[in-house]
Amino acid sequence: MYSPLIVDKNLHALRKAGHKLSPRSISDSQEISRKLDELILPSGQIVRNLSHNEQEFVRSETMLCRSDFNYWALRYGHIERDAMEGGGTAPIIYWAGQRRTLELMAEREETILAEFEKSGFSDGILLVWHKCRQEGATALGRLISNHRMTLFKSTRCFAATLDETKIHELYVRDTVILDNLPFFLKPKIEFNVKDEHIGLEVLKSRLTYQKATQQAGVGTGQQFDVSHGTEIALWPAAERLQFDFFPAVPQSPRVFLGLESTANGRDGFWYEFTENVRLRRNGYEH
Repeated sequence: MYSPLIVDKNLHALRKAGHKLSPRSISDSQEISRKLDELILPSGQIVRNLSHNEQEFVRSETMLCRSDFNYWALRYGHIERDAMEGGGTAPIIYWAGQRRTLELMAEREETILAEFEKSGFSDGILLVWHKCRQEGATALGRLISNHRMTLFKSTRCFAATLDETKIHELYVRDTVILDNLPFFLKPKIEFNVKDEHIGLEVLKSRLTYQKATQQAGVGTGQQFDVSHGTEIALWPAAERLQFDFFPAVPQSPRVFLGLESTANGRDGFWYEFTENVRLRRNGYEH
C-alpha cells in the first residue's frame, strides 16, 4: 500500500476480479465527497438514496484508499496545517522529509513481499526516524495508523509518547483525521475514551494510547499490528523498550512500527539505538 509497484499489482488483481476502479484527481475526489457529505443529516441518516454513479464512486474510492495509502492521505487525510500554510485543517501535502520516508517505506514493502513470497515469512516495516524539528514525522505516523485502523479489520493500533500532554496531542491529531473523513470512509465508533482508547464498531479495530512514565512498562503483555512512538529520546528508562515492547512486536508483513524523536545528546538509549540502526549492526539489519 506504500510501494507504487505493489499498489499497481493489487489494483490489477481487483480489476481482474471484476471490480470497477476509477481513480480521480485529488480535487475531483474531494469535490464529489463534499457533495455526498451534504446528503448526511446530523443524525447520520441520508436524505436520499445514492444514485448508481454515486454508489460506484463510493465503491471505487473505498477500494483505492484501502489499496493505496497515498491515494487516501492526499485526499482525505486531514491534519492541522502549519501556521505558515495558513492554519486550519486540510488533507496533507507532503514535506520533503515525509516524501523521503514514504519512499524508504515503499522499498521496504517490496523487500517484505519478496521475502514472504520466497519463504512465507517476513518482518514488517520497522521505521526509526532520528529527526530534526518540524519534519512532519508525527503527522505522518498518525495518518499511517488511522489509515490502517479505519480500512482494515481487527487492526490493533498503539500510540505511545512522553506524558499526558503529549498523549493528548496525539489524540487530538487522531480525532482531526477521524472527524474529517467523508461519510463513506468514516467508521462507526464503538467506544472513545479521551487520551486512552478508541474502538471501532464494525471493523473491530482499536487504538490504545500509553505514556512512557507508566510503571507497568510500555506495551507490556500486548501485541499490536501498528505502533507509533514519539519523543523516545526523552523517555525515562527508554531502554526498557528492548525488554518490554520489542519482543512482543509480531513478526508479520502486516506490521508497521514507527519510532521517532529528536536527539538528546550523544548518550542514552536513543543515541545508541539509532546508531545501531544507521550502521546496520548485528541484530539491526532491517
